[in-house]
Amino acid sequence: MLRSSDLLSAEARPRAKGQTALVMEDHGPMRETAVQVLRRGGYQVLEASDAEDAQRLAAANPNIRLLLADFSARETNGLALARWFQARSPETRILITTGSLWELLCEAGEDEPFGILVKPFSEDQLRRMVQRLAGS
Repeated sequence: MLRSSDLLSAEARPRAKGQTALVMEDHGPMRETAVQVLRRGGYQVLEASDAEDAQRLAAANPNIRLLLADFSARETNGLALARWFQARSPETRILITTGSLWELLCEAGEDEPFGILVKPFSEDQLRRMVQRLAGS
């Protein structure tokens, strides 16, 4: 499991070359920031404010290659959404954002196959984590 503390110090930008990302975040300004960072990195970005909307978008867009999900979005569990994505599309890279790392680790454990980015995070931290998840 990748954590924000594992980030490299060098400037890094995701280079998605038109791949599709889905951002599920209930806090509008946080979602807008993530969307802007991913678009600048070359992603086509879909936006959802809850898991139900994210699942609807995923059903209509089967080629999503990156999911950025808020762990504690209002009335939504980003971890449950991440697990749903993992079962449906194992090639999708998943990044969970959280303001409570301890709560997430208690629920998720250490063996989950996705990255974690602790809020608040900078645009640069998000870019670098996405790059690490993409393996570039």
